[in-house]
Amino acid sequence: MIMGCSQVENPSKESIFLFKKLNERGYPGLNSFTLAFVLKACSIVSALEEGRQVHSRVFRSGFGSSPFVQTALVNMYAKCEEVSLAQLVFDEITERNLIAWSTLIGGYSRAGLVDETFELFRGMQMAGVEPDQVTMVSVVSACTFAGSLDMSRWFMLIWRSG
Repeated sequence: MIMGCSQVENPSKESIFLFKKLNERGYPGLNSFTLAFVLKACSIVSALEEGRQVHSRVFRSGFGSSPFVQTALVNMYAKCEEVSLAQLVFDEITERNLIAWSTLIGGYSRAGLVDETFELFRGMQMAGVEPDQVTMVSVVSACTFAGSLDMSRWFMLIWRSG
């Protein structure tokens, strides 16, 4: 039902509204995909308070260890400019995939936290996770924010040479 809200004019707000109503009534049928969908909706409209409510429901429902849901939480907190909370959730992910890494790197980059962006990028490389275009855009954006065109070129050279 919540995912069906994607067909309305403002799917994010409708999804969040429906989640809140179901949550208030203690509806037991929310699964990991539904919770991740609502978290994405919260990230789109920067609905931090509602995202925290979903986070609470995630743990009450037993989905706190789902990498899919954890990555959605990282995304929601990062997009709501709460990178410290995004980092806390990221630290709990046991199997970090490219999306989880890129999401947090993007969050740090958008927040202008250049050193943290680079540190996380190096951590990603040391974990053996290959960056994609999304990751590199975030890293180069951080370089630009830092005013370092040379560093941007260096990162692009490293990425292209594999």
